Amino acid sequence: MRTANSREEHGYMAIRRRRASGARKLLVIVLLAVCAVALVLYISKGGGKIETERLGQVQINEVMTSNKGSVPDETGAFPDWIELHNNTDLTLDISGYGLTDELISAAKWTFPEGSVIQPDGFIIVFCSGDTTRGKLHTPFKLSASDDVILSNASGKVVDSIALRPVTSGYSLGRSASDNATWSEMLPSPGYPNTEEGAAAYLATLAASAEESIGVYLNEFMASNASTLVGPDGSYCDWIELYNTTGSEVDLSGFGISDTPTQPLKYKLPEGTKISAYGVLLIYLTGRETPEGADKIEAPFGLAAYAESVVLATPAGRILDQYDYTRASTDISIARNPDGTGEWAPTSQPTPGYTNNNAGLEAFLKTLSFGKGEIIISEVLNANVAHLKQPDGQYYDWIEIYNTTGAPIQLAGYALSDNAKNPAKWVFPDITLEAGEYLTVLASGKNVSNAQKKNNLETNFRLSSAGDVVFLFKPDGTLLDKMLVPKGRAGVSYGRTGASLYFYGAPTPNAANGAGIPGFAEKPKIITPGGTFDNAQSVSLEVPEGCFVTYTTDGTVPTESSARYSGPITVSRTVVLRARAFQTGYFASDTASQTYVIYTGENTVENHRYTLPVVSIVTAPENLWDPDSGIYVVGNRYAELSGQLPTDITMTAGMQDPNWNKANFNAQNISNPDPLGRRWERDVHFDYIDLDGTTLFSGDGVIQIQGQFSRNKQQKGLTLIAKGAYGDNRFNYPFFENRTATSYKSVILRASAQDATNSRIRDHLMTSLLEEGNTGLPEERAVVVQAHKQVVVLINGKYWGVYDLMERIKEDFVASRFNLANPDAIDMLFGNGNQNCVIAGDGWRDYTAMVEWAGSNDLSNSANYEYISSLMDVENYATYIAAEIIVGNSDSGNIKYWRSPEYDNKWRWIFYDFCWAMNRNDNYSDTATVGYRRDFFSRYFHPDGHGSGKSSSTVLSRALLENASFRQMFLEKVAIMLNEIYTPEKINAMVDRLQGNIAEEMKFDVDLWDGISYSTWQKHCDNIRDYANNYQNYALKHVQNYFNLSDAEMNSIFGRTTTLTD
Repeated sequence: MRTANSREEHGYMAIRRRRASGARKLLVIVLLAVCAVALVLYISKGGGKIETERLGQVQINEVMTSNKGSVPDETGAFPDWIELHNNTDLTLDISGYGLTDELISAAKWTFPEGSVIQPDGFIIVFCSGDTTRGKLHTPFKLSASDDVILSNASGKVVDSIALRPVTSGYSLGRSASDNATWSEMLPSPGYPNTEEGAAAYLATLAASAEESIGVYLNEFMASNASTLVGPDGSYCDWIELYNTTGSEVDLSGFGISDTPTQPLKYKLPEGTKISAYGVLLIYLTGRETPEGADKIEAPFGLAAYAESVVLATPAGRILDQYDYTRASTDISIARNPDGTGEWAPTSQPTPGYTNNNAGLEAFLKTLSFGKGEIIISEVLNANVAHLKQPDGQYYDWIEIYNTTGAPIQLAGYALSDNAKNPAKWVFPDITLEAGEYLTVLASGKNVSNAQKKNNLETNFRLSSAGDVVFLFKPDGTLLDKMLVPKGRAGVSYGRTGASLYFYGAPTPNAANGAGIPGFAEKPKIITPGGTFDNAQSVSLEVPEGCFVTYTTDGTVPTESSARYSGPITVSRTVVLRARAFQTGYFASDTASQTYVIYTGENTVENHRYTLPVVSIVTAPENLWDPDSGIYVVGNRYAELSGQLPTDITMTAGMQDPNWNKANFNAQNISNPDPLGRRWERDVHFDYIDLDGTTLFSGDGVIQIQGQFSRNKQQKGLTLIAKGAYGDNRFNYPFFENRTATSYKSVILRASAQDATNSRIRDHLMTSLLEEGNTGLPEERAVVVQAHKQVVVLINGKYWGVYDLMERIKEDFVASRFNLANPDAIDMLFGNGNQNCVIAGDGWRDYTAMVEWAGSNDLSNSANYEYISSLMDVENYATYIAAEIIVGNSDSGNIKYWRSPEYDNKWRWIFYDFCWAMNRNDNYSDTATVGYRRDFFSRYFHPDGHGSGKSSSTVLSRALLENASFRQMFLEKVAIMLNEIYTPEKINAMVDRLQGNIAEEMKFDVDLWDGISYSTWQKHCDNIRDYANNYQNYALKHVQNYFNLSDAEMNSIFGRTTTLTD
């Protein structure tokens, strides 16, 4: 099987474009005027039309010596070709110029009369060896060892190039940016030698609507290790076509390929036909279809990474194309519905069959798995409620079963998720008794201790998107295999007898109960959601054999909900949810959409939104139920406090000793729920742009976000993509100032402790730091979260102004620093001990580093260099300088990370500024939290900094003993004062952020206690007051704390304080 070729950045371009069949024009420049000839340029005949001063302004620009199905000439053949480029702004007549393929030869061919190249234009010559094919065909052919020489009408050599071998389907081209450099590239005949030029050429190859035959690519597998055996006896890759028409289609001569630049890489044999509504399977065995064979083969394979599958007409026009970036072993990529649906990976391939339940059932009947002495009996790959572990997690699991009447020693047997790695996880020396079921957790933790038979854990995890599980004998023989479908929360998949079923009540370590063969197909909401000025008529598509019910209040539809019988009139803001039901099947997944209907009022519940909308859709009981609702205090707290269980705040506040009994205070890490509850709920959300267009709809889970702010009426929310409920990522670029196009999770921050104050503090502090120049290169930056001010609706009800933000987790760092393995990242918070772990196990190293720093003299250069090898000291200096200058009185909110994929140095994240740039209060200078406060002595206090001095200052104080670090830190403070947080920039940012939400806040403030429009404005003014007054106090305190002379102050800060006290 061919693997993907690596391309040097200098010369190779990877253009991958998804293309639907549609009308596009063929290449129209001179390329089609006289299609192109081959590369040979030494001329002998006269008639030179270009004056001497113009010599050298026509260049050999591109040559293809392996044109196998890539660039057709006017006859439909694929000879090699040469492209010339006019690099002037004049029209040039090159009649009489000549080409040759030998340095010692005169021109073997001359351009005919009337050969003109437009300014910055191109002309193509085909080296077919047959001049009767057209005017621009040479009498010679090309090989990769030839030279190509271009001469003028006087016989003088104008340009030449020594050819060299290139990959089939690629050309040798002159760099558009470096005229002297030639490199392998995707062909771009008639266009510039750039990525854009190659893409423009490829666009000309797309078939028009009139050329469509109704046959499309339907499914393919690029890494077949155990799914399907080809005619040659190998597990070859394969491509499947589907005929969407009611008639048989003759595919003789049609092209199948793995690259759009070579659409006719293999032409299907004469007599190849595909039946009406049928499929055609093509085995990529690496050889052509043998004469008389009844199975179609093709002489190429697919790469596991970054390749294409292409279907083309006999003329090389691309009918269908799909470009993929990565293909997993034994996972196909398929369309659903057949031929026309969206492409998606599937762990349940159906080669040679339709991509639906019937096709899967038919394909599975061709397999012989599940009949050995040990079988894979049940798998749960979306576990949310079974076999809770001591760490509070619910890991996926695999169950095996001894089908015999005798015990079997398992030593050497193995489980794997990859057929190419049959010994991925090997069983220890344990006995599987006759008729015994044994469950192994797919945790990735690799526990294979024979003494822990009932607590075994594999070294791999399962994908909720679907996976393949293998059971191998000790000799590597495949004993059993299960194609595990996309997981759904708490639903397992396994065998009952010879059949495969889904189980709504999983039975680990026991026989499977009654199963159901599948799920009803999800209905489609045809009418797009969004924001509208009038009522909408919403239509649904009902799957065949099903009926559909719907709700408009967020509840999940049941069979008894309103039944859909025709368009639904939506005249007010609602969240529409629809679900399909089919006899003998589980109910379908739920389809959801938000319809915001503006009726012309100007009320809290109905006004024209001035911000983008995030609409939260979830069953009401998920939020408000006294037992299971995550937004209320709940029954247990109500019993202890006397409050109503549906209250959304604790009257006694977070000081209540029973605070952790409230439903909304349960969380995974810093406050594990003492009642053993799991506080996340399934959710759908829509992101609606300011123009009213729904840009994203996704499903996942929702959690309450924050710490002490959980007791606010307006609570923060976390939205997490989880395969048990939808996709594994939210595939949308929510933030314009980020390159990420998908997110594992995002948060909706209700400004936390700033919720009843300014609503803009965190956004302001972090944005100014990111937009400024801290002196750190981007690859070592103190990173911040992206923000976007939005309106939130909960089940259609207005819930006020929020900040949509990135969530600080491993993938946040991986995205910012282009790290391929987020799981390798260590991330800590607070003091970084074992109770302060977000990800990884780096806390031991971090605490050891801090202890070492506190125990050794960092003024010693060797000691300082050692610490600098463990942490980015400049990053840290930047971080603490910013924390101090913004006046963060709650500075204990600290997060930091490292990755062995980077340089494994600790770096810090700048976040959470509810209590920064505080108002100037009436307290003394030593007690104030406003701009008069000495934040330097507070931050470096020997007892600690932050709330209750709980955050260690050992590291910062140890580093300040080093003169170089001390100087660097002071320079960072100067940058913060003089460049990042200037009064002008702070005030401008306040104006911008306050202005963005000013209209919306007129309605928001009516929802919550403790805030009014006028107090909100006052809090924003307090930030302006900080901006206008803080610098002199900061200068005073930094000079006093570091005992700096006026001369040193002027040298570092360019000034001294003007305060006289």
